[in-house]
Amino acid sequence: MSTQSQSSMTLLHFMVQDLQCCLHIKDVERMMSLLDMQVIPGSAEYLLGMMNLHGNSIPVIDLGLRIGHPQIAPYTLETPIILCCHNGGHIGLVVTEILEVQECDIQTLQVRPEFEQGAQPYEAVINTGHGLSLLLDLDRIGGVQLGSSDIMARLTDIELYGGAA
Repeated sequence: MSTQSQSSMTLLHFMVQDLQCCLHIKDVERMMSLLDMQVIPGSAEYLLGMMNLHGNSIPVIDLGLRIGHPQIAPYTLETPIILCCHNGGHIGLVVTEILEVQECDIQTLQVRPEFEQGAQPYEAVINTGHGLSLLLDLDRIGGVQLGSSDIMARLTDIELYGGAA
């Protein structure tokens, strides 16, 4: 088995409606199908609810809604969720389709000025040979609005994960 060099990284590619995106595989704990969730009244539209996974409450967001796409299809039991572990917390990302895992040369990353300003939830663009893929920045995706009173909970907030204080 070869080890990953410092000049490359492994990415999970997936579709968010008609947009190809990717994440660092180091941030992906597992892929799973949609589970039963507890809806949180008054939460942001993209926060589908909290799922109970082995006794831990994990926020699940619709990544399409989070990045500004309208919901186009109903959720089914086959709807994929990418369970991410980032900065000590977990979050579930609902996506349209899981594509592949691919190693990428770091030199092929293209950081756009729009991404550096923090308004977009992307780190870079990658040409995969199958088209462009947007590398997601989990720090920017991770803000979850829990109520209409502008309460923002970051992924690192311990209450979201069922951890001990």
